[in-house]
Amino acid sequence: MSHAGLVLLRQLADRTGLTAGLSSALPSPLGGHDRGRVFSDLACAIADGARVISDFRVMGDQRELLGPVASVPTAWRALREIAAGGDRRRRKITAAVNKARRHAWAHGIARHGGLPPVRVADRRLEGVTCIRLDATVVTAHSDKELAEPNFKGFGHHPIIAACDNVAEPLAWMLRPGSAGSNTAADHLRLLDEAVTALPPALRRTLMITCDGAGASHALVKELDRLASRHGYQVTYSVGWELAARERASIGQVPGHAWEAAIDGRGEVRERRSDGACADRRCAHRKCWIEEAHVTELTGLLREGPDGDQLKGWPKAMRVFARRERPHPGAQLSLFEAADGWRYSLWVTNLPAATRGWRGQCAYIDAAHRVHARVEDVIRTGKDTGLGHFPSLIFSPTILRSSDLWLCVVDSVVHGPSLGFPRGRPGSFCTVLSGRVVAGERIAAALCSPSARSSASRSWRFSASRTRMRTVAASRRRSSEAGVARCRSGTGGDDGACCCRVRSRPICSRRSSWA
Repeated sequence: MSHAGLVLLRQLADRTGLTAGLSSALPSPLGGHDRGRVFSDLACAIADGARVISDFRVMGDQRELLGPVASVPTAWRALREIAAGGDRRRRKITAAVNKARRHAWAHGIARHGGLPPVRVADRRLEGVTCIRLDATVVTAHSDKELAEPNFKGFGHHPIIAACDNVAEPLAWMLRPGSAGSNTAADHLRLLDEAVTALPPALRRTLMITCDGAGASHALVKELDRLASRHGYQVTYSVGWELAARERASIGQVPGHAWEAAIDGRGEVRERRSDGACADRRCAHRKCWIEEAHVTELTGLLREGPDGDQLKGWPKAMRVFARRERPHPGAQLSLFEAADGWRYSLWVTNLPAATRGWRGQCAYIDAAHRVHARVEDVIRTGKDTGLGHFPSLIFSPTILRSSDLWLCVVDSVVHGPSLGFPRGRPGSFCTVLSGRVVAGERIAAALCSPSARSSASRSWRFSASRTRMRTVAASRRRSSEAGVARCRSGTGGDDGACCCRVRSRPICSRRSSWA
C-alpha cells in the first residue's frame, strides 16, 4: 500500500519521545502548528521518498488517518524559524534526537542485557561500543549551495559517524563538495558529537575506526589522548599511508614473518592452485595458494637501522601491513607491481600483550577491514533522504537537513533495531516509488497474531479507506484516456497497468497495491 508505512514511522517517532523532544526544543507560535510535530512529519516525509519540500503535501492528503498536518508554506516557515535560531537551536535539536535514541536503546538493552557485540570475522567482541568515521559524496544535479566539483563529480562531501553495534548513525556534518577527506578539524568535531550522542554508560569502552582517506596526525593524537584517560578504554584502528619508510620496512620483512589473513568466516584466505590434485578437500601444501597475509612493522620502524622513524607519533601506536593478490583491473603502484602484491597499512593502539584471539595479527586485520560496514549505513541513509537534499538554498533547508536526516534514521530507519534480534539489530530500509520498505521485522510485526487481533481492525479499516481515497484522487488526476485504458484492461504484454501519475501505478492491476 503506497505510503502505508508512514503511520508506523509517525507512531515510532511519538513513542520514542522524538516528537515531544522536538516540541520542547522548538518554540511554536500561539495558535499555530507545533513546530516539533512539523519537523517530525518532515522527517517522515523524507523517509517516504520526498525529494523536495513541496512533496510534504502528500501527508496533508491523509488527514483522516494522520490528523491535522501542516501545509507546505507552514513547513517552509518552520524551517526558516529553525535556521534563524542558529547554532543554539541546532544543539537543542541534536539533544532531542540523542534523548530519543537513548530512550530507544534503553528498551533494547533492558531486553537483551546490552548492545549487540561487534562482529570480527567469526568472533564477537562483547562489551565494546564501536564508532566508525567515514566520508561520502552526495551528487547534486543542480547548482545547489555548497555543491562543488570533487573527485567523483559535483555535489557535497559530508562525513558521518556510525555505531557499528546497531548500524545506526550518531552524528554527521554537511560539507562543501571540495572539502578534504582528511580535514582534522571536521573529524575531531564529528568524533566529539558522536561520543556525546552515546549514553554515558556506553562511553567507557570504545572502539573507533577510520579509513586511510580520513587519517591525520591530529586525529591519531586525539584518539591517543582519549585512550589515556583514567577509567576509559579506547582502542582505535586508523588507515596509514604507504610511504617510503614503510616500503623500505616491508622490503626487510622475511617471508616467514607474514601470517595468513582470514576472511569473514574466520577461514584462511586461499585458493586452489592450477596444478592441484583432483581431491578438492586435500591438505597438500602445493595445492593451495594463500591470497592474503598480515605482518607488523612497528619493530622495523621504531628500532630499525634508521632509528625511530615514528618519533612524532604516540608510543602506544603499532603499525601493521597487509598484502593480498590484486583483483583483475586493480591499479598498482610501481612498488606493488614489482612483487605482484597489493599493500594496505593501518595503525592501532591495541597492546602487544593482548591475549587470546583479539591479539592475533589475523584478527587485528579483520577488526580493521570490517570498517567497510559503515558503507551500509551510508547506503541506507542515501535511500532515505541523505542522497537528495531538498532545496537550492543552504539556509534553511540544507542547513537543517542534518537534523532532519538524523530524525529520519533515528525514528524511522533504525526503529526496528529496538528488538536487537539475534545480536544484530537494524533491518534494510529503502524507498521505492514513494513507499517505505522497512524490512523483515516490521513485516513480521504486521503479520503477528497481535497485529491481526480485533484491536487492529480499526487501523486496517482506516488504511483500506485511505487506500480507496488515494486511488480515487490519483484517477482524477490522470487523463481520461489513461483511465479508459486502465478500466478496459488494455495494458502491456506483461499485464502491468498502462496509466501512471509521476511514474506510479494508480490502479490495482497485477497486485499494484500489494
